[in-house]
Amino acid sequence: MQGWIRNLTLARKFMLVGLVASMMLAIPSAIALRRMVGDMVFAQQEFAALAPVRAALRAVQLTQQHRGLSAALLAGNTAMAPQREAKRNEVTQALDGLRAAVATLGDTALDKQVAALAADWAALAPVTADKSTSSAENFARHTRLVGAEIELLEDITNTSGIVLHPEATGYFLQNGVLGRLPAVTEALGQMRARGAAILTRGEASAEDKLFLSSLRREAAGELRNATKSMVLAWRDDPAIKTALERPVSAAAAGSEAVLKLMDERILDARALDYPAKDYFAAMTQAIDLQFALIEAGLAALDRNFSEANARAQVNFGFILGGILLLGGTAAGLLWAVAVSTTRAVREAVDLAAAVAE
Repeated sequence: MQGWIRNLTLARKFMLVGLVASMMLAIPSAIALRRMVGDMVFAQQEFAALAPVRAALRAVQLTQQHRGLSAALLAGNTAMAPQREAKRNEVTQALDGLRAAVATLGDTALDKQVAALAADWAALAPVTADKSTSSAENFARHTRLVGAEIELLEDITNTSGIVLHPEATGYFLQNGVLGRLPAVTEALGQMRARGAAILTRGEASAEDKLFLSSLRREAAGELRNATKSMVLAWRDDPAIKTALERPVSAAAAGSEAVLKLMDERILDARALDYPAKDYFAAMTQAIDLQFALIEAGLAALDRNFSEANARAQVNFGFILGGILLLGGTAAGLLWAVAVSTTRAVREAVDLAAAVAE
């Protein structure tokens, strides 16, 4: 090796040094650039998933409403029939929109889940319309469908990487908005459907009251967890606090009000004479406040993901520019030193030759 290097011309020795230096620069530079590209791709995936997430949440909200209207209708409240039919059409449209939104992600497994949801809905909607199913079975089938929609929502967040958001603000925000709050809406949604049916019939079994009590605890617990996540999210971001503080308070107050209403008019009531339509309306208003909070949280997530994407692009440009600048400067210096040294050596050789002559 030493003999081979010794036999190289001076210019080639400098080329060899330059090549080794370039390799030393290239390896860490490639690692840094790869990481920056990964950050950009990740941020873009998160941002692209927000449209399917919104579509899934819309399907959840409308299916929950259809379940409540169907429960009251099957319990004997025929005044709910026009509303239920209109809601049926809305659910169908929402699932069509969900299919189109999920297709943009290019994930075959998610596409199959949406197709299964649509098939379940296509089988459920007609039997609800013609009342060929019992109230209990109808409630169970609706609840399974909503559960599958929420599972799809979770899978979208998993596939897109939203649940792995690296920054604390975005992580706690997505946990509260996409993890906890849908569970709150579902607990309240089941309470709406079961409670409306109970008030329509004017009687509640021990099983009914036990079921509602269980849902009450679940809703209160999930709302506490969601609120905690929101507070952690805005701890380091005053803008998020400004955007979410009021919707969080409104959602908590709305939930507390309907839980109190259910206690007074169903669980602790001596006579179940409270109008089912009023109970349904109050529950719907409280659930809508949860979805309003979800939408405000999604807007905050949208901003957070956009900022993360912008930062990733800036970091990539900064790193790439730095590498090119340092690499170009190093190459220029090496070339200048090589030329200067070669010229000096050549002059020395010429001087030695002149002296020898």
